[in-house]
Amino acid sequence: MYTLPQEPSSIARLLDNSFRLFSSGFAKVIGIGLMLAASYIAFAFLTALTMGVPPDGSGASPEGFKHNFAAFFAALFGFTLFTFLFYGAIIYRLDNMTHQRQDTLLAALGAGLKKLPNMLFATILYTLALAIGMLLLVVPGVILGLSLSFYWIFIMVDNLGAYASLKASHKLVWGHWWRTL
Repeated sequence: MYTLPQEPSSIARLLDNSFRLFSSGFAKVIGIGLMLAASYIAFAFLTALTMGVPPDGSGASPEGFKHNFAAFFAALFGFTLFTFLFYGAIIYRLDNMTHQRQDTLLAALGAGLKKLPNMLFATILYTLALAIGMLLLVVPGVILGLSLSFYWIFIMVDNLGAYASLKASHKLVWGHWWRTL
């Protein structure tokens, strides 16, 4: 059984703990991972159909994309929400596993669905922060990308809102750049 570390550790110990977490949680998340993989394949197929790619794969038709522009972006938005839901469920299940709580796949999906608005809004804020950081100079964009990257975990595990999760992620990473990287 995996136990949470209680203090900062070396890189070797961090990698060892990561491998133990992976092997302990694999059975809990493999079903969700397979569903995500199937959805990625289905979305790629839908995108190929929307873009007017012929069966021989010779290239996309600009006319096909123009004709199906709204359908493509509606499907993209739905696919984004679907993946957010499933990634939230993965985080929820791994948190329950590390704290030795029992859950079901439906409970995990329900938790992901409940947090979907916060995940969507936080992702929009994260994307805007990254865009502004990259426009200023590449280095601020990289710093923001790393320091804000744990916001989903704070949303799912600590029940924080969109902005609070971004702040908590930044506070967690600040001063621990190399360990985080």
